[in-house]
Amino acid sequence: MSKRIMAMLAGVVALAMLVGGCGGSSEDESLTKAEFISQADAICTEANEEYKADYEAFLEEESIDKEQLPSEAQGLEFLEEAFASNAENRLNALRDLSPPAADEKEVEAFFDATEQGLEKVEKNVKTLYDDPTTFTKARELGSAYGFKVCGLS
Repeated sequence: MSKRIMAMLAGVVALAMLVGGCGGSSEDESLTKAEFISQADAICTEANEEYKADYEAFLEEESIDKEQLPSEAQGLEFLEEAFASNAENRLNALRDLSPPAADEKEVEAFFDATEQGLEKVEKNVKTLYDDPTTFTKARELGSAYGFKVCGLS
């Protein structure tokens, strides 16, 4: 199996962790920073588990041994099917969280950086491994904010 496919799939797992760090605010009660990070990371952990389960189901459906990597075409097919829905569901769940009022600009900057990366990926899923800088800014912002699972770099 090609190293590019392996790098692409590893990048998707890392991206799944990263995307989960996005959040927005609502008019409801704000969480403390620790609560916000904890709840966001819990959402990311759950989404990562769902993504892994989807991947295992895909391997089974395609009769691919779990010890092997899918072909490039199969890998791209999986990414096109699973990545968008997983990322979208995760973002929607995280948008329901309310970051601390003092952190709204920081969280919004992280959200914007992540959205920019997602837009690139939606246009061409190969961006996940063709351009390693696609989510660099979002990773840096997430790590700086303090995410443990979501903004993992």
